[in-house]
Amino acid sequence: MSNGRMPKRLNQPYDVIVVGGGPAGLSAAKSAAKGGARTLVLEEHREIGLPHHCSGWIWSCPYSEDLFEKPEFKKLILQKLDSQCIYGPSGKLAIEIPMKGWVIDRVEFDRVLARAAVREGADISLSSRVVGLLLEGDKVKGVSVKKGNDTINAGKRNQYVSHCIFLHVYSPISYATGILNSHFYFFAQEPISKNP
Repeated sequence: MSNGRMPKRLNQPYDVIVVGGGPAGLSAAKSAAKGGARTLVLEEHREIGLPHHCSGWIWSCPYSEDLFEKPEFKKLILQKLDSQCIYGPSGKLAIEIPMKGWVIDRVEFDRVLARAAVREGADISLSSRVVGLLLEGDKVKGVSVKKGNDTINAGKRNQYVSHCIFLHVYSPISYATGILNSHFYFFAQEPISKNP
């Protein structure tokens, strides 16, 4: 697989399960794996970065300015922007807002993030749609994953997953768990430890 390291089996023990392989999920996975946590990213699509999810417009802020100075990200810039123009239905310019940023190759951006997460030790499973949580009382033991025609349980046997990170509120798992009031939900049962 060119976009990540496929785990041998999903039901091996993981400390962190990230639901969604977009920029936020891959960045979270990279950080967790770098901190020593056994990390799994579950992405419902067949490829990282596809289908296209946005135009690739990134606004300038201290974080993005630092990020796009790094060679692996700098080469993804397609165009630098100084303003955003909004046109009315007639085609006339309605307003121009000064706003620095870049248009980037969004597909390759996601893939660069995936490779960085894998280098830190994260596993990525593609075509893996999370369909439910595995609960024992109020503790999360893992997630139920639809992969092809099979439903597989991912997580820890006889232990609890210490962190589940959900990054898209409009996914079915967000509706099923009631996570609908923010675009980022971090569920932690215990601190991430380098020495589990």
